[in-house]
Amino acid sequence: MSTPTARGSQTDIVALEARFRENQRKSGGISTRWVMLGLSIGLAGAFMMLSLFMFTNHITFGILNFQDPVIIAAIAGMAPYGFWIEREIQRRKSIEERLPEFLRDIAESGRFGMTLAAAIQSAAKGRYGTLTDEIRKMADQIAWGVSAVEALRLFQERNPTPLINRVVGIVIKAASAGGNVSDVLTLVSQDLRENTFAQEERKNEMLTYLVVIYIAFLVFLATVVILNAIFIPQIESFVAAQSAAQAANSNTAADAAAGSSAITAADVEEIKFIYLAAAIVHGLGDGFVVGMLTKGRLSAGMMHSVVLVLSAYAALRLLVLIV
Repeated sequence: MSTPTARGSQTDIVALEARFRENQRKSGGISTRWVMLGLSIGLAGAFMMLSLFMFTNHITFGILNFQDPVIIAAIAGMAPYGFWIEREIQRRKSIEERLPEFLRDIAESGRFGMTLAAAIQSAAKGRYGTLTDEIRKMADQIAWGVSAVEALRLFQERNPTPLINRVVGIVIKAASAGGNVSDVLTLVSQDLRENTFAQEERKNEMLTYLVVIYIAFLVFLATVVILNAIFIPQIESFVAAQSAAQAANSNTAADAAAGSSAITAADVEEIKFIYLAAAIVHGLGDGFVVGMLTKGRLSAGMMHSVVLVLSAYAALRLLVLIV
């Protein structure tokens, strides 16, 4: 006959085995996050080395010079990792949106006499979108002999968002304290619904700021494109013609030198580079601001920065040079 102490020790062993399997699953292969981060750093480093090689050896490829790999390095350095972050944010957001429905179903099962563990296993047969895979993982862990509380704690470790941390913490405390867990789950489910509605309202409000930032950037970009494509070439042609006329009417070489234009072709290229650099910095900053406003994280703005910087590069570097 097994004693309570023996049963408790067996439960602890099963919980440790579940954690070992969870850690083994995570470390069995390199995390996608680190793969994307390494890819971003590797691409950025490769293009920076190419830029340094082109600069030291004075190499150009058609219309491209050493400045272009630097800009491409900024884009390549943010795109893979930014894509992963955006995808992970959307995945966790999808989980949080279906969490109230999951808690409500568990509460209903509890009112029919099911334990928390049995209710989770029953919910694993349902469909909760992205949350379904997480519920099935918890059900499998419970089938191995892990307690429902420990399975919820492992779910929390896999998805450590503030909302999930708060919800799982409340459920674990309610289950550990005993009593009517169904009522607690119902209250938590209702609170999550209200929180979801509040987040949707905030998202709609922030959407206005996102549009304003994008429009402001596009207006700035259009202005710089016009300056690069129309006004600067006309000014350059006018100054060159005026310098030639003054040189032809000069009596001495000194007069010709004095009458020459103060602006040269190299100066015009520097002005174009300044415009390009300003647009790139503008795009980077605006993208991170959008991420901070909409998601509350600077890293969430990486993909916005990629889109804006790529637009600036295509408009000011490739389009102007080709046209």
